[in-house]
Amino acid sequence: FTMKLDLKTNLGAYNSVPMSYAEGTLDLFSYVRGTNSNVKFEVTLPVALDREGRKLGGKLSIDYINDVTRIKYDVKSNLKLDDALNIADFIEPTSIGPIKCVTHPEVVVKGQTGVSAQDSGFNDLHVSSKVAKAKFFNLDLYDVTTEFVLRGDALQFRKINAHGKNGGKISAIVSLHMPEFDENKISIKGSVDYKEGSLDELFDLFGI
Repeated sequence: FTMKLDLKTNLGAYNSVPMSYAEGTLDLFSYVRGTNSNVKFEVTLPVALDREGRKLGGKLSIDYINDVTRIKYDVKSNLKLDDALNIADFIEPTSIGPIKCVTHPEVVVKGQTGVSAQDSGFNDLHVSSKVAKAKFFNLDLYDVTTEFVLRGDALQFRKINAHGKNGGKISAIVSLHMPEFDENKISIKGSVDYKEGSLDELFDLFGI
């Protein structure tokens, strides 16, 4: 069974995020293999706009095969960070509480994930982002660029670069190991390099 829908809509919402316009295709494939009914669902959005004209576009594929759900991403977003996370429905916005994007970020997501801890071996997700101004706790950051990779149950933030309000240059690497994606088992390690700034800014960086 196959079905293809051409989408062109105004004033809708996705995962409670208001959108002003979306254009693309929805493709549904269903086939029987043995006793299993397998499903593949693809969303292709060349362009979608939120109520303020910010863009979301790309392709999302959801496979349900042999009772296992897996997702593949090729997406670019200029939406507000909370809105992008709500649409992705993968990371709760509250889980990144100390991080605030003052201006809207540009985010590129490519790769694949499972939807359960038991299927973490399928995870291979690459994300890059940049934002003109952000806050980490009470620290103002500018021209922030990051790359992170989720592979298996390990999340590594690498190539984190920014500068502070007094010109200090900040670079960091942070790794999280998340066995079974249990928040009580998470271990974190990282390093931060800071130079060409001020003592006040350095104290802000460490919350002193």
